[in-house]
Amino acid sequence: MSPDLVSTSLTLHGAICTAAVLGIWKLGGESKFGTEKVADLHNLRPKLLKSVVGSLELSLNPILTATTATEPLALDPDGNPMPKPAKLSVDGKEALTNAVRDFVKADSQGLLDLREAQLLEFLLNDSLNWLRKIVWMIFVASGLACILMGIAKYEWLELKSAWVHALSFAAVALLVVGVAFFFWRILSASSLVDGLKSRYADIS
Repeated sequence: MSPDLVSTSLTLHGAICTAAVLGIWKLGGESKFGTEKVADLHNLRPKLLKSVVGSLELSLNPILTATTATEPLALDPDGNPMPKPAKLSVDGKEALTNAVRDFVKADSQGLLDLREAQLLEFLLNDSLNWLRKIVWMIFVASGLACILMGIAKYEWLELKSAWVHALSFAAVALLVVGVAFFFWRILSASSLVDGLKSRYADIS
């Protein structure tokens, strides 16, 4: 490998290694990239549940009464009758089934939004974990390449094949593509989180 090629490779891998160090620092424990959207989902979930439960309550209120009618079955040690919850009649069960069916039809969007929130949280956490791992891989790969090229530059090791240079950059390039993919994945999920937040902004 020519001295010029070794110097070029050393310079480029050095720049990539430095960028990887900055990426590791940015994605560290104090970073808000992606994690703030996970926090938004945690704050949003009670609103989603409140919306779904409220819709379910509206659907069931017409058929469920607040009565506590009971049938005494036996006496407790104090001589008081032990109550038994009243059962729904056949007509009541049918009305309940119809009410739940109407709720699912009318508020399917709320259920879908709740499911989407769970999927987005998994997607964000998974993407952040992979992004951190790949940045570390880039740091290790470019760091090893720098060491190898540094040894060759000082002629402590003879590298005659240009394939070493090509393979080192190909490996780093694949990892950079992985970073770009998971970065895009996080940005896409973040925009969906913002959409959910705006949709339920009026619920306190």
